[in-house]
Amino acid sequence: MAATNDQLLEYRANLTDAIENEPINSNTKLVALHQPDLGTDKGQTLHALTGVAYPPEPISIVTPNGKTFPPEDMDGGWLLPKYEIFVTFRRLLTAPVLRLEVFWDDIRAQAPDAPAVLQIALDFHLNAIDDGTPGITDLSKIKTMGNSGPRDEIRFTSFGATSEGLPNALKYQALLGHHGLELLRVLQGFLDPSDGQRIRLAFRRLLSPLDFTFARILPYITGPDRLPSLSVPEWSALLPLRVDRDLGELIDSTPYPMVPFDSSDTYATVTDAAVELYESSRVAALEQEVALREWASVRHSGVVYEVGGVVVMAVRFSPFRPLGGIGGIVQFSLPDRLHTKMSWTDPMTGTQFTMQPANHCCVPVRLPPYDALFVLTEPSPELRNACIKPSPVLDSKFLTQVEFTPKITQFTLKSQLSTAVNLQHPDASRWHQIILNQSHEFEIVDLATKRAAEIPEPVEAAVHEAFQKMLAWREWNPEQLAALQRVRSTLGGIMLITGPAGTGKTLVLQAITAFLYAIGLHVLVLCPSNTNCADFMHKLKEHFPQVMATRVFPSSTDFSAEKIMKQKSNEEQVECGMPCTDAGSDMETPSPDSAADAVDVLGLEMIRADLQSTADKYADEESSLPAQVLRAAREGKYSLKQGSGEIDIWYELRQCIEKSDSGEFNWLDKNAVKAYDKFYQACKAHYMGRQRLVCTTTGNCRSSDIVDNYARDRYDVECQGLCIVIDEAAKDREIDTLSALLIPDYRNKITGVIMLGDERQLEPTNTSAKGSVTFNPFIDRLSVPFLTRLKRQGFPCVELKEQHRMSCHISSWPSAEFYPHGAMRDGPGTSKRLKSCQPGLFACLKDILDSIGSPTQSSELEEDKRIRVQYLNVLGTRDLSKRSAFVREHPRFFFEHIYWPLLAYYGENMQENVMVICAYKGAKNCWLEAMGHLQQKHHIPTKQMPKILTIDSSQGSEAPITIIDCSVQGYTYKTRRRDIGFVDDPRRMNVAFTRAREVRWIIGGHCGTITKRSRGLLGTPAYVRYREQVEGSSQATNAPSGPPITKADEGRWLDELKKKEVELEVRYADEVAE
Repeated sequence: MAATNDQLLEYRANLTDAIENEPINSNTKLVALHQPDLGTDKGQTLHALTGVAYPPEPISIVTPNGKTFPPEDMDGGWLLPKYEIFVTFRRLLTAPVLRLEVFWDDIRAQAPDAPAVLQIALDFHLNAIDDGTPGITDLSKIKTMGNSGPRDEIRFTSFGATSEGLPNALKYQALLGHHGLELLRVLQGFLDPSDGQRIRLAFRRLLSPLDFTFARILPYITGPDRLPSLSVPEWSALLPLRVDRDLGELIDSTPYPMVPFDSSDTYATVTDAAVELYESSRVAALEQEVALREWASVRHSGVVYEVGGVVVMAVRFSPFRPLGGIGGIVQFSLPDRLHTKMSWTDPMTGTQFTMQPANHCCVPVRLPPYDALFVLTEPSPELRNACIKPSPVLDSKFLTQVEFTPKITQFTLKSQLSTAVNLQHPDASRWHQIILNQSHEFEIVDLATKRAAEIPEPVEAAVHEAFQKMLAWREWNPEQLAALQRVRSTLGGIMLITGPAGTGKTLVLQAITAFLYAIGLHVLVLCPSNTNCADFMHKLKEHFPQVMATRVFPSSTDFSAEKIMKQKSNEEQVECGMPCTDAGSDMETPSPDSAADAVDVLGLEMIRADLQSTADKYADEESSLPAQVLRAAREGKYSLKQGSGEIDIWYELRQCIEKSDSGEFNWLDKNAVKAYDKFYQACKAHYMGRQRLVCTTTGNCRSSDIVDNYARDRYDVECQGLCIVIDEAAKDREIDTLSALLIPDYRNKITGVIMLGDERQLEPTNTSAKGSVTFNPFIDRLSVPFLTRLKRQGFPCVELKEQHRMSCHISSWPSAEFYPHGAMRDGPGTSKRLKSCQPGLFACLKDILDSIGSPTQSSELEEDKRIRVQYLNVLGTRDLSKRSAFVREHPRFFFEHIYWPLLAYYGENMQENVMVICAYKGAKNCWLEAMGHLQQKHHIPTKQMPKILTIDSSQGSEAPITIIDCSVQGYTYKTRRRDIGFVDDPRRMNVAFTRAREVRWIIGGHCGTITKRSRGLLGTPAYVRYREQVEGSSQATNAPSGPPITKADEGRWLDELKKKEVELEVRYADEVAE
């Protein structure tokens, strides 16, 4: 006897608060979701009711004229390619459908770029959906007589269906054969809403009471235990969309199952899309907020140090309750860019320091052990006097209890939730079918002329001239040229460009951006991160200096006269009237005291490096909105009178700036400061209203600077059309990508969207807990970008394949591993020998390899390969003691054997040319420790050190030389998670392996299990497969490893790093110009 609905959901009474581990109460905000036990009947049934019910039943579709698909004798093999059709159910407890699934499994033999399995799914909804289509009626199971004897059938009346996978099937329809094409027409006929068509599905065998799907599931649809979800709208338990959801009420008043749901490349309905996007974003933010608030709910131990002029608080965590549930606890980590207020009492003097602003600092500093380091951004003289100097051992008398009040910004979350709500509005209907991704039958849109129904002939001529100029700007390869031409023939106003690293994607995108700007359109350029924005703007200025572009930063980095007033009141030196565009602008610029200890100087350099890495994201002063506004005011470029008194706001702002520059401005006069800010804000609004090309992050596209002023048809600047350009779209969350499209004031002005990225590299960052403990019901939705969804379902995409950045020796393995079937090929110039074009670098690297025992190759080709591509096998110990993996022997080897010759070669240009890529933050910190120690000991400036990045932060960057440290030593299949960690991710490996232009060296271990039996296994991580491939070749060297570093040697190994004097025979002067 089937369990009743109440019996199936009785587990909800045992769900507990994610923090309290007690039954859910009115204060519960987060709960660990139930994960059905598939080893029990009840668990299997629940899983079938909340996801796709498996196993599905094989069936044939019977058309009104009696024809069957597939035919009953298809098993004889005469019909090729062979396909199968199944019937099942999906999401019966939330958005119930009867699902048809069609599979072709031998298409790839005819088309190598085709999916391994071509699949179509049709969903017949069991209740009415949001577009007014009624649910199916008259569902029944009957027995009939087929050609082979008795059979069971399901029959029902349908008024339309939704689909998944149909565009891909249409893309490859020429491979499906005559019978397959007939089936496609039948399936397409099921999609169209109608007055009702009778559907017959004949099972290919007689059903048995033991058949799980229909014996157990069908009674919940047609029997006395009919599910309540069949009588209410889809996702009714989660509607209306709400930020603060009462979980107790949700469980008590609805049959909502509180389990994780699957996500696919399509949405069934707009409601489905809005719910998944809204809830996935809301719960992801809630996870971080609840964990952070719980951490801040207890006092932690801290010590205040002055490190080279910077005041820092080193904190040791007190016990606090982490997020968790029945399956265990979730590891806690502080956000990298956490802003907080700190309060404590000085243990020596009793002085109270209250609400001191501070920023989390992620660089390692050689202090007694701590869990987190915070930089105090407004240290008073009294606070400086309370600091102690760093020492190897901490005296506990200096410890104090610190109270934290973290700043939890809601701007990004509000933007994301607003996007999901905006999606439901009828005005957004233009984008609905594209977002649902069920069909790609859209009109062809010319992004250049979409602005009006009729384009005057002079405008058309100007567009044509600008278009031809873009095509002739340089010698494009055929794929790049196709991408440029696609601008005038996009499908539905959406254009996708993808391709591997080095194929010129960004250059193509910038050329298109410059073209759209040149013909008078507004262009909003969006990137997932500030680093990507900085890179895009730098290259745009380099290639198209005539384009006037403005970069909009988050409001926290904007110019503010009140900030300057506050700094003045603290007697800090600030250059008045200049924009505060540095993320660290709230912090004074320190200089080391002449009497500072050596460790102070080290710590100062480390912290400065961290601040600089943040500042680089915002260090685009010429293009930043604040800088441009203040510059325009200084130059008297604009005049605008406002208010009843006809006050010229630009003149007034200029007066404030000039007084500030001359020292006449009274920063203690609050009214004067407010007037300064008032005129700045008014001028900024006027300036933004006049700009046509703006760049910002996708998360910042709803900032007031943009929404209130940009493209608003003001100040004699008419918006003739707005194009959204999204760089690195494949690493952006879908809800952030969609945000700009759905802004109420813009969505009717948008002429089109251009998305560029590489779906084979990093996905969007997903920090939500997943595994034995999961809180987010739509966690997988966070990892699927909009661009990737569209492309996987066959949306037209221009693919750039010819790479020009990497040497062919560097690209060969990524090409075969990550871009098979010709998805990446080498362009002209990639096969040049390093010795012929950079003999100095060649000689330098040859000396290094020769010195560590790598044998010289007689063949010039093999020698070039040996120099450019190396796996340096360094014996070490993978350390997981600090939550993040590292191998100390790896940076030690680099700084003992590689660094000094490279420094002798590159000198002041070291940081520009050598990039170290680490898989983990722990490894990055280990490298920074070694680097900082050498800087302090030998007074080496940062520009003479390599740039240290994690794999994730390196995407979009490149360098002539990359050194990769994945913190890998041994490997076995059973311990792969411990041995490899998230390096067991081909996307990350793809990024790491494609950052180098000339030389890629990897420092790692032997990986331990290279046997004939395991070699090349498909399940083997990409890193290990690469290690296996180069084993025994000139590209792998067993390097001198030195003695192992034990825990007792934790600090000693740094002290043992020695400076080396290296003389090179060939230097820059001897390089050959290309």
